[in-house]
Amino acid sequence: MAYEYKVKPLPYAYNALDGISEQTNRYHHDTHYAGYVNKRNEIEKRLDAIDRNAANANWSEYGELKRRETWNADGQVLHEIYWDVLGGDGKPTGSIAEQINKDFGSFDAWRADFVASAKVALGWVVLAYDPSCGRLVNFIGDVHNQGGLWGAAPLLPIDVFEHAYYHDQGPARPKYIEAFLKNVKWSEVDARWKKVAKTARYQAPGQFQVKPLPFAYNALKGISEQTNKFHHDTHYAGYVNKRNEIERALSDVSRDDANANWSLFQALKGRETFNANGIWLHEIYWDALGGNGEPTGKVTEQIKKDFGSFENWKADYVAAAKIALGWVVLAYDRLDGRLHNYTGDLHNQGVVWGAEPLLAIDVFEHAYYHDQGPARPKYIDAFLANVNWKKVDEFFTSAL
Repeated sequence: MAYEYKVKPLPYAYNALDGISEQTNRYHHDTHYAGYVNKRNEIEKRLDAIDRNAANANWSEYGELKRRETWNADGQVLHEIYWDVLGGDGKPTGSIAEQINKDFGSFDAWRADFVASAKVALGWVVLAYDPSCGRLVNFIGDVHNQGGLWGAAPLLPIDVFEHAYYHDQGPARPKYIEAFLKNVKWSEVDARWKKVAKTARYQAPGQFQVKPLPFAYNALKGISEQTNKFHHDTHYAGYVNKRNEIERALSDVSRDDANANWSLFQALKGRETFNANGIWLHEIYWDALGGNGEPTGKVTEQIKKDFGSFENWKADYVAAAKIALGWVVLAYDRLDGRLHNYTGDLHNQGVVWGAEPLLAIDVFEHAYYHDQGPARPKYIDAFLANVNWKKVDEFFTSAL
């Protein structure tokens, strides 16, 4: 059911920022940001009326709408946070500064990493709380809906698309980065941090562990023991090992030569969230399996509220799983308090910042081809027949 999003006004005057002009803020807010909000609304309305029976991975209107859904959702979400965390004096304060010192070694080390990330990213850098390791991380993305981490809490995003600075600075992006940092309202960043601060699952850099399956390899109906062995022991374990390797490499690599065209720092940051999501999504995938597929709990009631019925949700989820190239994620979006089926063509593409993943289906071919060959619909049915809705309901309850 379509929801109407609203364009939020700037929380300060257009000319209030030092080094970011009134004209840039007008272009940025009134054209770019407003455009994402308007297009998100248009997509919602179109999705309400679309024929899901025509969903096809090669091309269908439904598939293209789903791919642009997350582009515009993130265009809205990230810009709203961007505006909210500006309008300050750039002086760090509060418990967020203490956490930065803990996770990066010092505020200066965090700043150097953030600046280097902002030099190499093509779209965004986001200081975020990573729930998979209990640490603050600077993530980079080359478009709005790429480079994020599912379930991560965005705290401080900088937009480095050229529209954010070219009118004022031309190609001198470093000047814009300095202007941005000079205007950060750290009290707002701190307030956002206090809402999400958790330490239950702290994982030191480079020390992620492969979690065992929460059930026997042969426990799932329609998903074979061999597929689970391939999937868990090779693919998932590979993401764990590579994230550890990347984090160790990032602790040593120089930030001084960070460059968007190519640098080792840029290459490592670009693969960081691919492997981080490869871990996180697979752990959610398996944690929500091992059940009988019978829906239950508060999440079922929320599904009925947001999709009109459980059957409507299932039809949308199945259609999304037919067109996605990587994942479909039933997620609770904190921005609007609703459930959504979001699609991604890579682990770190299609991620909606601030949305909590509840039920993730992996539709990369390695998840089913050994058993089903190209008959992906059979795998989707097998997946849904094995869902442990009690676990999904636990994820939903903790996300509220």
